[in-house]
Amino acid sequence: MHLAAVSIVRSECDIIESFVRHNAAFFDRLYILDHRSTDTTPDILRKLADEGLPLVLSREGYGIFYQGPSMTHLIKRAFDDHPWDFIIPLDSDEFLRIPDRAGLEAVLADFDLDSIGLVEVLNHVPTKSDDLNETDVLRRIVHRAKTIPDISPKMGKVVIPGAVIKQPGFSLNEGHHGVCINGKPVPERWVDGLSLAHFPIRSINQFILRTILCRLAWSSRSDYNPSWGWHYGTFFKQLKVKPTISAADLTEAALLYVDIYIEPGQTPHQKVLVREPVTPAYDRLHKSRRYGCSAADLGHDGICRRRASCCAHGVAGIRGACRFGSAEVCECGRQSGGRAGGHERKPLCPAYLSVLLAWRGALSL
Repeated sequence: MHLAAVSIVRSECDIIESFVRHNAAFFDRLYILDHRSTDTTPDILRKLADEGLPLVLSREGYGIFYQGPSMTHLIKRAFDDHPWDFIIPLDSDEFLRIPDRAGLEAVLADFDLDSIGLVEVLNHVPTKSDDLNETDVLRRIVHRAKTIPDISPKMGKVVIPGAVIKQPGFSLNEGHHGVCINGKPVPERWVDGLSLAHFPIRSINQFILRTILCRLAWSSRSDYNPSWGWHYGTFFKQLKVKPTISAADLTEAALLYVDIYIEPGQTPHQKVLVREPVTPAYDRLHKSRRYGCSAADLGHDGICRRRASCCAHGVAGIRGACRFGSAEVCECGRQSGGRAGGHERKPLCPAYLSVLLAWRGALSL
């Protein structure tokens, strides 16, 4: 059986090595398109490819992110490269939960090739007890959310047979939640024995950057549907009201992802955390510390401090002009002394947030 995964990534240096090393154990090839990363994600990917991991790398510089069309194009490119039996679209924070490659093939062996599979998404949640010195996300975030009573998911992520991909008019829906042929939904069935571990929120700075980028990315589309990425709108409003984020805020934000997939409606339920770590399909990480960054390395703007050191608020990093070591005034109006002094780096301030939004909106999206 020939299996491939496809993914589009952007500024995911804290998780990209874990993503590649784990999922590469299950696939013959990973097709990864980098969409305008500003951190060391491209560097890590190149090093992993040089190491011999089965990666096909590409980069896209178009500002507005059309997820469905871009992923559809990437899937078709992958299928043109090789007639894969199955292609699974993955986000860079998603990890296969299954013992090994043989188990994956067994799950897919009796698949109806005229339909697509839906895989359950299990959302993992950061807590204040996590060891922030642990670089590896899979080893640091060891709890996942569940509901009491157990509520079956209404939405999953797709597994696509090659027989469906090669049909004229194939397209992947936004969010990887469905497939159409000439605009008509392809029949779906839930896949037993396979799930995805999802790590959408991993640190305060990662959460802030992801919220701002994703909110602007969705809302800048001319065909924007408010139901797409609605949770980023919720997070965005919360940031404007309360820009200083705590560990407890991260936990609550991650728990919101449960509602996305189970759509509980009026069903009474309680969300609880259970310790259920994902077993990495690798020993340890090698590139993230040397070439990339951990959660702690991300500055207020998400720019990796190992790659670019800028004014104390990091605003200059958005323009790529490093002010490290010089006393200048950053865009929020406060003096930045760089290494020599000035104000210290503190949690995101409202003035900086407004500047960041303006710069990201004008220059990136």
